[in-house]
This record gives sequence, structure tokens and C-alpha cells, in this order.
Amino acid sequence: MPVQGMPATSATGLVRRARQSLIRYHRADEGSMLIFGMFLFVSMLLIAGMALDLMRFEERRTKLQATIDRAVLAAADMDQTLDCKAVVKDWFVKAGAGTPSDDQITCTKDEFGSEVKVTASTSMPTWFMKMVGVPTLQTPTASTAEEKIGSVEISLVLDVSGSMNSNNRLTNLKPAAKSFVDQMFESVETGKLSMSIVSYSTQVSLGPDLLEYFWHTAEHTNSSCLEFASGDFTKTGVQPKSTPIGTPPGALDHQYQLNGHFDPFYSAANPPQLFNCPENSETSRAILPLSADASALKNKINALSASGNTSIDIGTKWGAALLDPSMAPVVAAMIADGKIGGSVAGRPYGFTHADGSKNNDVLKVLVVMTDGENTTEYRLRDVNGNDYDFGPSRVFMSDTNNSGYSGSSWYKRFSWYDPTRSSNKYYSLYTGSWRSEPWGMQTGDISGSDTTVQLTWPEVWALMSHRWLADNIVYRVYGSSTERNKWRTGYSNSISTSYVSGSKDSLTLSICSAAKDKGIKVYTIAFEAPTDGQALLKQCASSPAHYYLTSGSNISHVFSAIANSINKLRLTH
Repeated sequence: MPVQGMPATSATGLVRRARQSLIRYHRADEGSMLIFGMFLFVSMLLIAGMALDLMRFEERRTKLQATIDRAVLAAADMDQTLDCKAVVKDWFVKAGAGTPSDDQITCTKDEFGSEVKVTASTSMPTWFMKMVGVPTLQTPTASTAEEKIGSVEISLVLDVSGSMNSNNRLTNLKPAAKSFVDQMFESVETGKLSMSIVSYSTQVSLGPDLLEYFWHTAEHTNSSCLEFASGDFTKTGVQPKSTPIGTPPGALDHQYQLNGHFDPFYSAANPPQLFNCPENSETSRAILPLSADASALKNKINALSASGNTSIDIGTKWGAALLDPSMAPVVAAMIADGKIGGSVAGRPYGFTHADGSKNNDVLKVLVVMTDGENTTEYRLRDVNGNDYDFGPSRVFMSDTNNSGYSGSSWYKRFSWYDPTRSSNKYYSLYTGSWRSEPWGMQTGDISGSDTTVQLTWPEVWALMSHRWLADNIVYRVYGSSTERNKWRTGYSNSISTSYVSGSKDSLTLSICSAAKDKGIKVYTIAFEAPTDGQALLKQCASSPAHYYLTSGSNISHVFSAIANSINKLRLTH
């Protein structure tokens, strides 16, 4: 219908022109979208291409980094005998990664460690990024490898209790331990290793040379074992003399109790067979402290003999002490006195530096071996105000020249003193009667040069076990089992039984914990040990991987595995 007031033809033309304008606008808009779409498509292709370039770059960079990492590790190996730079270049050639120049390789190597630094780069032409003005990509890489060999200190704590004589255990131990010594000295650089050997049974013998550097009671000079209080097992250190030998003790000096030299075990023979602490003449049983001499260490191992009970706690305590810097003054004094070699000067090194930071320049290792479990430790004690570790005893002895004292009549040489009697206080086992004087002191008793002397308690225990005294002297004097048993269990016996297996186990764990807290690596070996011994050593070790259960000749494999483990650990220190 025509618009009112407008000719029909004009209205129709207006509509036609509007339609044409819309058609032209639509066609023009289609062209611009096509261009925009093409722009987006090209941009996507370019971005995808750039991603491809980056993927190629990362692949090449990763390959180059892997090559350079392997090259520096191989060149920095302390066992590497080839030229450092030649090793690096050879790795690059074999990887097809080109060859770095000499100025891109820095090698530092001496007896204390090795460090190798390498920088390298390669240029990669781009495929797509060059369209935006990036014709190449550089792949710079760098790597550093360092192998620092610190010092190693080892305490080898070996069980030499009587059970080690069974089943060829001591026979199997000796070559295994000697091989361990060889393996360590072959793998550690000269001057970087020291080792101590602690053999233990009921007690640990320091030997007179080492004992001299500790203040102690002086009841006898027959053996060299010290007694520890329970608090001593909560720390790795010991308290040696602070003053030179031959001078009075200082205000801070600690006096240790010298362990009584006596036979706590029943002995059928008249003279004792088993001393609680090995005699000083048994040099093979004494501690060998901080040695850098592989031959001396192996000779010590080869000479070991076995007897006595088992005190893992005391053995471990001395093993830890020989790794503790509290022993450094002792080592210095022994070097000055010519008792040990100067190659171990300055050891044992400190656990920390002067600024308090951990000393990673030294690896300290404690190796504890046992074939058993903790058993009773024996100590002489005071009973009813009477001391049985020093001073005059109740035993008098006549000279051995009289033929009536020989063989099964050996006991007849002794007289017994009883201060509680009103008269005739001396019983002669030779005459079998109470007398006013010991046998040999009255006219007509003995002739010639024969003499009778009152023994000190240390002299008594050097001659007989407490049970032999009870069974062969006390019982003959009184004819009473009751009186005999007093001396078996409470008088001359005077043995501390407070350190029975359970509490000795706790002492062992205390010193193991103290060692581990100081950073000492604790390896333990249960060598055909019973269940309780195995359980104790598992807890003592630094980790389950540091505990070994073995038997027979397989102990050689265990010592070899420990040596390999130590060599791996020392590369991280």
C-alpha cells in the first residue's frame, strides 16, 4: 500500500535501494571476515611453528646438557687416570655434540679432591621463528662436578668373648677383618684414613701405654681396664688427663676406677685361667688406637684370642670414644711420646667447625661385631665397709719352695686371718689348725729361705678366682657351706650384678644413640648371634641398611659390603 502523500513509484524505489544497500554491506562484511580468518590461520601456523622450533631447541639443549653432565662426572672421578680435558672432549665427540674449546673446560684436581667445570653452547637455525626476526636459537649449557675426598676415621669393635672360639668364628673373623683393612687403605688416599681396633669381652683392655693418659685408682698394675658410670654412656667422649704425665692431676681431671684384676669365673685349676680384665702381658687384647699402618692393624687382628663374657656396651663406648675429639690430646701426647705415628696428628677431628657448623670434611664410622649378647660384667665392690679391691687381705702365703705345697696340696701354702676371733686368729691350711701366727712365722714351721707374707687383695686375685678362694680356703677353714657361699656371692666375690643383660642393653643403646647424634655412622654385624643380640644390634645401627646378620665365612662378604658402603658415603662428605 502506497505511503499516504507519496507517489507509489517513489516508495517502491526507496525500498529497492535499501535492499541493495543491505546486500552490498553484507558482501563487504564477508570480505573483511575472510581476511580476519586468514590472519588467524596464519598466526596459528606461526605459533605452532614456533612451538616446534622450541621443541627442537629443548631437545637439543637437553641432549647437550646430558652430554656435559656425563662428561664432567667422568672427568671429575678421583679414579680417572686420563687427562681431564681429553675426557670431556671425548664425551662430546661420541655424543655428536661438537667439541668444547680448552678455555671452556676448567679442571682442578689434587690429592684432596677434584672439580671440573664445562660451559658449552650450540646454534640452532629456526624454521618458523625466523619469520618474526629470530633466525637462530643459542643453547648455552654449563655443568660442574666435584668429588671431594674427606678424611675417614674408623673404629673396628670386635667381640673376642669365649664363644668366639666356637664354630670357627674367630678363625673366620680374622681374614674378613684383615681384608676390610686392606680394602679401606686401597680405596682411601694416603694420609686420609685412620683406624682403631677395640677387642672386647667382659671388659676392654686399654693396655698400659694408653692407660697412662687417664687418671685412675691404683690398686694394682696387672691389667688396664677402666669402669664407667651409667652417665658415661650418654656421651661419646671420655675424660683423659689434662696435665702431662708425671705431674699432679688438675682441678678438672676425672679419676676413673681401675677394674679389679681378678678371676670371676670358676676355675678348677689352682691358678686362675680367666681374668676379668686381660693381663697387661696379653698385648694382643689391648686397644690399638688411631693407626694409619695397615700392617700393624692386620697384625693386631691376626693375634686376637678369645675368652670371657660379652660387654657390647663397653666395647662400643671405647669405639665411640676413639672417634671423639676428646681423645685428640691423648693422640697428640702419644705422638710426642713416640707411642703412635705422627700421620694421625690432629685426630680425632672435631664433629663441628669453629663456627659450629657440621664438619663434613671427615667421615666417622663405628663398626660393632658380636656373636652373642650382653652378659654379666664383674666389678669388685665394698661389703660391710670392707674393701676387696685394694689393701691388706686376709690371706697369708708361704714361699713355694716347700714341696708340701705342690700339686693338689697347693692350698696348704695359705693361712687365713679372722679378726673376729678372740685368739688364735690365723688358720693354717698346712696344719689344719688355728694358730697365733700364720704358718711359716713360728720357729720350726719352715726352713732355709722360705718366707711367709700377707698378700694384698690385688695379689690374692692375681693368684686365684674368688670361687677358688671360697671353695678351697674358706670352706676348709670353717667347714661350712654357709660361710663358703658368703664368699662366693657377697664377700670376696663382691661382684656388681646390677649390670645384668637388660641394663647393659640399655647402656649399649645409649652409647649408640650418642654416636649417631654426633653424626657417626654405626654399622653392626650379628655374627651367628642369638635373637637378643640381633635385636640389640638392629637398634644400635644407623639404619636397617647398616645392620648385617651373617654366619660362617660369609662374614667376609659383610665386611666387604661395609667397605663399599663407606667408600660411597665418603664421596658425599
